[in-house]
Amino acid sequence: MKKYMLLLPMMISLGFVSLGFSQSQVLPKPFDISKEIQTGHNHKAEELLKEVLQKDKKLAKVHYMLSQVYYTKGEYNRALNELNIAKKLDPTVSFTNRADFKHYKNDVSYKAYIKDTLKAMRDTKSSNDEDVKDAMEFLLLLLVIGIIFAAPFM
Repeated sequence: MKKYMLLLPMMISLGFVSLGFSQSQVLPKPFDISKEIQTGHNHKAEELLKEVLQKDKKLAKVHYMLSQVYYTKGEYNRALNELNIAKKLDPTVSFTNRADFKHYKNDVSYKAYIKDTLKAMRDTKSSNDEDVKDAMEFLLLLLVIGIIFAAPFM
């Protein structure tokens, strides 16, 4: 009887350890991630999405959601990279509406291009203030044209 009494606490503690281990393997639920995105907690949403991707990198919808988080943070190149991964994993884009995906990808590509161009202009030492002003006016014009043509699709 004493042997069993000594084994009982050890078995119980092992049970708690194994329960703790299995709970640490639980992935975040899509609802929880969506809630973080909707409430503007982009950093938390990014952490949760990356946690899911650590377990399975082949989930196209998760890459798509991560691209949306990067987009809201203004990290357009990272958003575009995640979109490309999602499209490569699921060429039929079954995780969202195809037309919405195409429009979103065009928007992300466009904003990434503008951001990269502005950064390159700021980094260029040889350009004078007038060149930068002209280029910024041109980019603003492109932005306005993009908004006008995108409006019917929004």
